[in-house]
Amino acid sequence: MTKRKKGKKSKVKKTKFPYLSLLAFILLAILIYYLINDRLVKVEDIDIKPIEKVSKKDSEPIKKPKPSKKVVIDEAYYPATKDSVFTKPEKEEDFVVPVPKPTVTEKGKFYYIDPSLPKICIIVDDFGYVKGKLLTDFLELDKEIAFSIIPDTPYSQETMLKAVKNGHEVLIHAPMEPLSFPKDNPGDNAIYIEMNDIEIEHQITEYFNELYLAIGINHHMGSKAAADKRVMEAVFRKAEEYSLLYIDSYTDSHSVVEKVAKNFDVPFAKRKQFLDVPESSKKRAILKIDEIKKMKDNVIVVITHCHSDVKYRQLKYFIERIKDNNYQIIPPSMAVKIY
Repeated sequence: MTKRKKGKKSKVKKTKFPYLSLLAFILLAILIYYLINDRLVKVEDIDIKPIEKVSKKDSEPIKKPKPSKKVVIDEAYYPATKDSVFTKPEKEEDFVVPVPKPTVTEKGKFYYIDPSLPKICIIVDDFGYVKGKLLTDFLELDKEIAFSIIPDTPYSQETMLKAVKNGHEVLIHAPMEPLSFPKDNPGDNAIYIEMNDIEIEHQITEYFNELYLAIGINHHMGSKAAADKRVMEAVFRKAEEYSLLYIDSYTDSHSVVEKVAKNFDVPFAKRKQFLDVPESSKKRAILKIDEIKKMKDNVIVVITHCHSDVKYRQLKYFIERIKDNNYQIIPPSMAVKIY
């Protein structure tokens, strides 16, 4: 038997269905349809306007807005809840840290008043006879120390000018009749209770004409005159006229000065301590400080005298120790404001 030859089968290549090509075609058709029907902007819908020429006269310069000085605060930093610990200040001033302002006295000097410290005012009486080195030593003390000058004395005006030049305030140390008169004589130009109102007022005018840079009055001796209401009213009328303050030297407990002062527009304060009584020494200064520390007054007015170098050295030591005890020294013009 003869074997039949097998014919060769023709090989046909089977191609896979072009899925990717078809997908791409469909997407492209959708995109073209979308653009044509929904989002394509027609040229004829665009309104093209010609550019108008503007003359220089009609044109205005463009003003740049000025930067605002006000600081804009983000509200987010300030929650508006009542329970908030920190809330937004209503005014810009609330951001300012309070700083103590200097106080200006009548003569234009600046004193920084610390409300946390106790205050003391120191007045040195009986100037007008002192000169030379002793006067210079007193002038070199703290500027807040006041000089009280007896009028019609050899160096009254010279002392006034030097004291004011060095920054000290000046008082008229008005001589007045004491209870011990005539044993203790205040002088021919003093104020006596036998004088009428016109004579008393004239005498105060004479004092002020001489010591014209004075800011106030305290009396020299004067225990009898200061207890007489009529006499002190005449004194206060002139003090008010000249805008002078009054420091009651308080040489006697019967003084009516404080009562009279309430009826006049005259700033007032009263002495609380004599530094050099009964004597001048460092030991006495320490004892005086111990007494002062027990006082609860707004300001302690201390009076001493300028008669000798011993009194000067006692005062200088007293000033050092009073500062060690955290007292602030203020001039009479400030003492009367917080008395």
